[in-house]
Amino acid sequence: MDNLKTVNLIGVICVSENQERIFPPPFKDIFHRNREEILEGLKIGKKIITLSSGEWEIYELEDTHRKEWKGGKVYVFIPVEREMTHLYSMIIHELKNPIAAIRAMVQVMEASIREGLEDRDKMLEYSSLIVEEIDRMNRILSSIMKLAKPRTRFDYRFDLLETVKKAMGTWSEEFKAQGIKMSLISNRDKLLLLGNPDEIHQIINNLLRNSREALEGVKNPRVTVTIWDSGKEVTLRVKDNGKGVTPEVLRKINTSFYSSKPQGLGLGLFIVKTIVKRRRGSIKINSSPGKGFEIVIKLPKK
Repeated sequence: MDNLKTVNLIGVICVSENQERIFPPPFKDIFHRNREEILEGLKIGKKIITLSSGEWEIYELEDTHRKEWKGGKVYVFIPVEREMTHLYSMIIHELKNPIAAIRAMVQVMEASIREGLEDRDKMLEYSSLIVEEIDRMNRILSSIMKLAKPRTRFDYRFDLLETVKKAMGTWSEEFKAQGIKMSLISNRDKLLLLGNPDEIHQIINNLLRNSREALEGVKNPRVTVTIWDSGKEVTLRVKDNGKGVTPEVLRKINTSFYSSKPQGLGLGLFIVKTIVKRRRGSIKINSSPGKGFEIVIKLPKK
């Protein structure tokens, strides 16, 4: 079992015909409290077992190092780290946004070239957007190495309207293909905000993705993005005319990682809420059946 020394062992059960050993002492206490459940799980070959203390992943090994244990089994119990699982899922989720945008733009470019309809200015615009999305992925990947350390964020004044327009631009062709009308309303021509434009891009990306999914099969689908400068704070509102959700689902949406989609991870809104909270802002979700879905975000300007 020397090869296991590099693993952070939480619980070990050694079982042979005549002996049973359990260590360390804290896990021994857990074992005795859940003895029958653990033994039954081992007997039927379970790989994950749920105990009162959480979920544990089980690794089965043969111990051939000690004669008295020859032919016996060694079961290593390692707790399933749900937070890390969610963290990895979030990274994957964030990378999927720019990948999806790049794929959509490349498909449009390819179709235009095949049909001999290539527009030089349009191609240059798409090329620029693709490079921006690739740069965004590089920044996300670079940040993975720093996840275990306190995050250093570089804030500066940027044009919120310009950032939102760019984020909306990455979805324009996909929305057009689905027949979704997208519009932007603001009471300013330029709006300087102290912060990080990548975070705003993340917010818009996630909210527009949610709107697109909510508008599937809806007649005359629309998404309206509104940016309002009230002096000390900025209001960012994304509203669609989709099917909406019931009050019960709306309550669940406020729970981290909840998703009403069968294959959804529920990470989009979680990421949005995390960014807004970090920016000392507020977020409100409004929806009801047949009346669409609306997200209202308020961010301080300083």
